[in-house]
Amino acid sequence: MGNGTEWCGARQVWRCLMPKTKKHVYYRLDGDDVVRIMAVWGAIRGRDPKL
Repeated sequence: MGNGTEWCGARQVWRCLMPKTKKHVYYRLDGDDVVRIMAVWGAIRGRDPKL
């Protein structure tokens, strides 16, 4: 599912690292079968995106 979570409003946002590209994918689960990608962000930037 991913590691590390934060909150965007009332919804939980998950973060998953793609090791080859060194990018984090921030996503949330909307219902049983919908994954909404919120951002793809460089992990080496040192800060999280504004969701």
